[in-house]
Amino acid sequence: MAVITLDQPASVGIAPARPRWKTDAHPLPEQLTPADLARWFDEIYQEADREHLRVPWDLGQPSPALRAWLNAEAPGLVRPGGRVAVCGCGVGHDAVELINRGYDVCAFDCSQSAINIAKRTYPQHADRFSVGDLCDPPSRFRHRFDLLVDVGTIQSAPPALWEQFVRSMVELLGPHGALLVICEGREGGTPLDEAAGPPYPPTADEVTSAAAIAGLRPTREMDDFLDDGEPPRRILRGAFTRS
Repeated sequence: MAVITLDQPASVGIAPARPRWKTDAHPLPEQLTPADLARWFDEIYQEADREHLRVPWDLGQPSPALRAWLNAEAPGLVRPGGRVAVCGCGVGHDAVELINRGYDVCAFDCSQSAINIAKRTYPQHADRFSVGDLCDPPSRFRHRFDLLVDVGTIQSAPPALWEQFVRSMVELLGPHGALLVICEGREGGTPLDEAAGPPYPPTADEVTSAAAIAGLRPTREMDDFLDDGEPPRRILRGAFTRS
């Protein structure tokens, strides 16, 4: 049986490093493509489901950073009942939070196993969940949404794929649509150890740059804060609209 673990640092006297997502039974390929990542995540969801475990990045609840943004800023950016897509929805907590607030939600993930768990966990909303490839989404998703919510998708991929992911997200937005990015982040000027990922936490400047290349600008400076976890994680949060 594979044991899904969070790799915790043993060093003393310095701030703890971010947890590493890994399973001993599912090593990552050296050259990652979106298809490689999709297969890797599906294997982990499948293994976790079979062993009645929770995947390491599942908080067991909606993202607190998403909830706070919905309370404070969403009303000024997204119309009530607006169409919202949740990419990389995992087991569905964030999508259901949005549904409960009255949005018309479409949630998708590259992992069939994740979608199976989401439908089983939230059977009353099963029709809102589907398998979808962010880099090759169904045509019915394109140019449709008032808001696209990304909680953790960018950080799941190495930097070489960030621009491709953001461009794909923009393809799903309507003319006045907005992109919300919430991810684990790192401090500007800090090197990224790609060998330790995923996750691959970007800096605020890297997220903003990827969005600018895709034609988006931030509505304001990205939030950069520590969450309440043990150990706390640096979280980035920002909304982007068309330039």
